[in-house]
Formats: sequence, structure tokens, C-alpha cells
Amino acid sequence: MSWTALALALAALPAPDPSIDAPPPEGLWLGADVGLGIIDHDPVVSLGAGVGIEHRALALHLRVPLALRIVDLAPTEPADPPACAVIRCAEWIEGGALSAAALSRILDEARVGHTGDLVHARAGTLFSSLGAGQLVDRYTNAAEWDRRHTGLYLEVNSGVRGLGAQALVGNLLAPQELFGARVAARPLLDPAGEGPVARLLGRLQLGLELAGDAVAPSGVATDATGALLPGAATRPLLGGATQVAWPLLDDGMLQVEPWLGASMMSGLVPSAGAPAGTGAGAAAGVALTADFALLALRLEGRVIADGPGHRSSVFSTLYDLDRRRVLDLGGALDDTGVAELPAPGGYGGRFGVELRVLDVIRLASMMHVDPVVQASRLDASVDVGAGPVHVGARVIERAVTTPAAIGSFPQRSLAVLEASWVVLPPFSVHARWLHAPRLAAPTPRVDDDVVVGVAANLVLSPPG
Repeated sequence: MSWTALALALAALPAPDPSIDAPPPEGLWLGADVGLGIIDHDPVVSLGAGVGIEHRALALHLRVPLALRIVDLAPTEPADPPACAVIRCAEWIEGGALSAAALSRILDEARVGHTGDLVHARAGTLFSSLGAGQLVDRYTNAAEWDRRHTGLYLEVNSGVRGLGAQALVGNLLAPQELFGARVAARPLLDPAGEGPVARLLGRLQLGLELAGDAVAPSGVATDATGALLPGAATRPLLGGATQVAWPLLDDGMLQVEPWLGASMMSGLVPSAGAPAGTGAGAAAGVALTADFALLALRLEGRVIADGPGHRSSVFSTLYDLDRRRVLDLGGALDDTGVAELPAPGGYGGRFGVELRVLDVIRLASMMHVDPVVQASRLDASVDVGAGPVHVGARVIERAVTTPAAIGSFPQRSLAVLEASWVVLPPFSVHARWLHAPRLAAPTPRVDDDVVVGVAANLVLSPPG
């Protein structure tokens, strides 16, 4: 599973199980893969070996990935140990030494329970939202693959009046960098209530959430490689939000759910050079889902109103990149982080559509228009899983204001294309192309990484 890490990071979905009515195998998981490609301009041989357990109640995957350089092409980093001429060290070395954060990447996945269970937790690469995404919106801790983190997501569902909670940290070793929590309940839900009015009232949901980054870099806080400078100035970005959602129609085939939300944010600047302060904002949206026998369609729309010093959905997909090097108006990565990006306030909105066909094909597109131009983005993805074949692709374009702007700035475009084919279980072939900005000396650049390879994933079940 780990070679598809960008699918986790950039949200290509796992392939549908062709034996959906059969339980997945349980037991000892063993994995290995070998590949050939180009990463960070260098031709490499990629190797990986993993071990773990698979069970309905829990799963644990440990994996060690290595990329061996065939040729170490310029630019090179003189401060790296000599072994880095053979082993690509960007995933393992920080500040010239092996780091605890890098070692934590050996944890490929850990899971307890499943979504909707009384308790569900997962650790490793995250792709998560809280509520409607007023604060934490499709956040991933693997936006920059060489600096991906090991995060934790926790979900508790009590079953009492719809009371439940979510919590997450983007980095278990530095939880102060991104954290969030949400509590939601259906206060009017009466388990003994009957009739359409009781069911309608019972669907009313209230939510309260908070999220923040207690040490967001302020000013120029990174070196040429994007690493945080020791002693660099920081300040907290803290936000809180409330939400009222009321599914007015929920008959199984058609669901209509409007919602209203309000939020506050502290730590952002309303204009360049102004002191950081506290701002407020509001949002309203509606989601419509139509579920038929062969296909399901989901439409989402929302409007956003931000006051000065406030940004909606600030902790979004690329936050881990933005907190160190924000996108400037020219479409390049600046040398300051998101805390210094002016948030003057204004109006925006979002429209999204998702289509699923037979649990085999998934098409999705979302356009987010933000009062902060750099935060406007187009997000499109496709995922096809038919039997042993899986193909997934996703493109994110930032600072999109007009159709002509799409693709015009190289450092704002992210794209991934992945394909795998289980030729003969447990063996599969796979290929991946990644186009993404990389924070590297002397300046940030856009790389196209390509890897093709062979993998084996085997679950040894106990007898009986």
C-alpha cells in the first residue's frame, strides 16, 4: 500500500475490493517492492520492505523505503553524509542528521476500528476534514513527500443523541504544529420518537470545533531547503467555529443538507505590515446527494464571508507547505509563511460535484474561490478500480481566478497519476508520476518524479 502514498496524500481512493461480499484476509502482512525511476532529477532504484498485521479490529504496517541513486546528479548537498551519494537521504536527513521525524515514517499505517465504530483511530499519513471544513479542510500531512509526518486521527461515536467527537494532530512528534478537535451532537434526537416531525427534529446537528498551529513561522523562518531556522520567530494561529446542519430530506435515495457556520481566527494579518489580530467569518452551504442503483451523485455549494484578519479553511490540503513557504501573487513560492499572508477579508464560495458509478468509477471536481487570491484552487480527480486494475489521478491548481490561469504558474501546480495491476496475486506492477513543488536549495523548484516497479503484498492467515 505504501507505494501509493501520494494517493493517500492527494486523495486518490483505494481500488474497490472485487470480492466486496467476502471479508478481507486477516493475519500477518508481508510486503516488498522494487522499482526504477527518476526522483529529484536523479535516476534511482527504489526498494521497500514491510511487515505488519491485518485484522478487522486493527491493522499495523511497518515499512522501510529506500531510494538508491544510480547517478548522483547536480545539484548536490555538500553537508550531507558521504553515504547520501548512494542513498537518497532527503526522506531521512534533516539538519544534516538522521531525525526522529524521519524514523517515524517507518510507520506506514496503524488503524484501530473503522469509521463509525465506537472508537476509531488511525496513525500515519492523514487526509482529513473536521465538519464542513471551516477550519480543517482536506488536510494532509504529506503535502511535501520528503517531509511527510506521522499524524494521528481519533474518532469517538457514543450513539447517544448523535454525540461524537473527532481529534487530529498532523505530527505526533510536534503536535503543536497542527491540531484540531470537533464535538457534534443531535440534541433533539429522541430514540423513541416516531413520525416525520420527530425524525426531522432529530436530524438537527450542532457542532463546535477548534484548530490551530501554536508555532506558525512568522517572517523569514526557513532556509533555502525550506527547513525551519533555529530560533525563528513564530506566533500562534488559533481558530474556533460553530456549525448548525439540518438534513431536511434523508430518505436513503435523496439527501438534502443545508448548514450554517460562524468562525473566528487569531494570528493572521489583515494587510502587509499590520499587526496580527483576530477576525471573524461566516459560511453557509448545502449538500445534495442522489443515490441510485448504478450511480451516486453529490453536489455541494457554499458561500463564504471573511472579515479582516480571518480566513476560512486555512488548514487545508497544502497547509504544511504554506506554513513555511506561501504562494505569492506571481505564482511562485515566497520566503515567508502563511502567518504573513495578508487576509483582508471579502467574499468567496465553493462548488463541488462527485459522481460514482457502480463503486468502480469516481469522478470529482471542486472549485474554491477565496477572498485571498492565493488560496483559490481547482481540485479535480478520477479513480477507476475494476478487478485487479486500479488507476487514479488528481490535479490541484492554486491561485486560480480565471480559466486562462490554469497551468500558468509552475510552482502552484500539483498532479499525480498512479496505476497498478495485480498480475498474479500477490504480485502487482505499478507506475507513478508526480508533478509537485519541492523545497530545495538554492531555490524551490518543480520536479517530475516517475517510478515504475513490481510489488508483492501477502497476508498469511492462521490455519482454521
